[in-house]
This record gives sequence, C-alpha cells and structure tokens, in this order.
Amino acid sequence: ITCSSICIDGISEILQEIYLDLKRSIPLGNFQKVMKENSLLNILQWKNDWYPIPLYKTKRLLLLWKTIAQKSDEEYRALYDRIYHTAIFFRAIKSPVKVKVVREITPDLAYLLGIIYADGSLRNIDLTFNQEGRYRWEINITDNTAENLVSLTLLLDNLFGIKTNVKKVYNGRWHRILFQSMVLWRILHHVFEMPGGYKKGRLTIPYLIKKATPEIKKHFVIGFFDGDGWCNKNENSKNPVVGLSQSSLEILDEIDLILKEAGLQFRTYKKNSNGYDYYVLETKNKKQIRMFQEKFGFRSILKKERLQKLVHNFKATKT
Repeated sequence: ITCSSICIDGISEILQEIYLDLKRSIPLGNFQKVMKENSLLNILQWKNDWYPIPLYKTKRLLLLWKTIAQKSDEEYRALYDRIYHTAIFFRAIKSPVKVKVVREITPDLAYLLGIIYADGSLRNIDLTFNQEGRYRWEINITDNTAENLVSLTLLLDNLFGIKTNVKKVYNGRWHRILFQSMVLWRILHHVFEMPGGYKKGRLTIPYLIKKATPEIKKHFVIGFFDGDGWCNKNENSKNPVVGLSQSSLEILDEIDLILKEAGLQFRTYKKNSNGYDYYVLETKNKKQIRMFQEKFGFRSILKKERLQKLVHNFKATKT
C-alpha cells in the first residue's frame, strides 16, 4: 500500500460547476495553461468522476475559482460547505477501498476512539518502510474476549464502511482485529492525535474530544474503561473496586478530570510490576461505584454484567 494522497468521492457535480465557471472566466485558449500552472490538469478526470480529487487539490481549485471567477468570500465559504456536506467517501487515488466521510463526532465514534486509545495501536509506518521498503497502514485492536471485538467490527462498518473480522491470536488466549486502511490510519493519527507505533507514555485525550460536549467525552471515557478498565469478578467481594490502569499518566489525569466534572471521585497511584511502572485510577467507594454505573458504566457485555451484579449485591449501608 503506497503513501498516496487522500481523495474525496461524490462531488463531481460541484466540480463540473467550478469547471464551467473557470471556462467562462479564463480567456479562450488559455485554460490548459492556467490549469498546468496550478497543477490542476486532471480537472477533466475529476469532474467526470474517473478519479477522485485529492483533498489538497480541492482547496487549490477552490482558491483558483474564487480568484479567477471573482467570487466573494461568502460564495467561497458556501461552496466549501457544499463540498463538505456532499462528499460521500474518502479514498486513495486509484484505490477501490472507500471510507465513509465523517462529519461529526457521535457518541459511537467517541466510544470507538476510547477503545482504540486503550486497546488499539497504529503501526509505525516510517519504521516499517525503512525495514521493509513498503507502507503498512495497519490498525490493531486486541481483547481477551471475541464478543467485545465483534461489536467493534459492526461499529467500524457503520461509521466508516470498513469490513473486517476477529481472529484468535496467542494460541487462542486473545482475540484481535487487524486491518489496513491508509485513510482511517491518517484520520486517527492526524485528526485524533493517536500516536503511531509504541504508545507507552504518549497518550493524551484528543483535542477534539476535550473540547466536545459532556456527552461525547462520556462515551470516550466509557470506551477507554471498556478497553483498560475493570471491576470485581466476584460480585460478593468485600472490597469492591472499579478502575483502569495505563502506562500514560497524562491521559489518566485527563480522564479523572472528566469523572470529576460528573461528580465522581477516583484516586490515582503508581504501581510497579516486574520493573514495569504503570498507573491506576480507581475507586473502592460503593457510592462512587454506583455513580459510575449510573453516569458512565461499561458497554462491554461482560464488564457491564459484572458491574450490575456488584452494585446489586452492595449492602444497603452508606459508605
């Protein structure tokens, strides 16, 4: 898989309008010259929908249209908005693989991002290219149960139109989703700030999630807890606990802030296992655990059932 430009599909009618405006505005016989000077000679292929137009050339074409056709700032913004709302797919040049255009962060998208941040990874494409002489835009999500991952394959299909499956790994002890998508890799890396390659100590909540509504932040946190969180396996435990662990302290502090905004009080501390430092964010307070279930909880079926049983078996005493 090459390192080509991301293109947009589904805007050929708009490109035809731009083409006609430019043809009317450029002196007769100079059209090809102007297109060549602006590296837009493929405009016929784009407007006829033979190939998708690269994103960066879309912006270049719009600016040329605004200047030559003498369009106002308002007309430029209006056409830009039309393209934004009309585009259907992202894809690479000459690639048949299409990825649905995402126009907003929905609760499902925020949840999926939380899962990927916790249990997923992006291949280090530069390292792979240096070692293998090719790009591998791999996205990987691992879990110890297949059930959770199957639900994620449905989300990937619904949100992006990406079809993938779940396979057993490590002698069947774990399960994994592994697929390649240059477009989604770049969206996760450049738009949502997911680091490529080794991510220990490098995770922070994406800026777009931090600035989102409480509802969107909530679903990112739920996804992260589904990935790296836990609660007691024994619902009759005398020491109930809900928590998550991570090697990146910064993202735990940011998640703790979102929990605090919802009125929850967790604590963070450092642990060491076999010389490996990591951090834990947890609560053992029954009232806080109840609040966590009410305001966040889990979507993972197994963890959700454990939390329900744990809360159900609490003694009716204040703690």
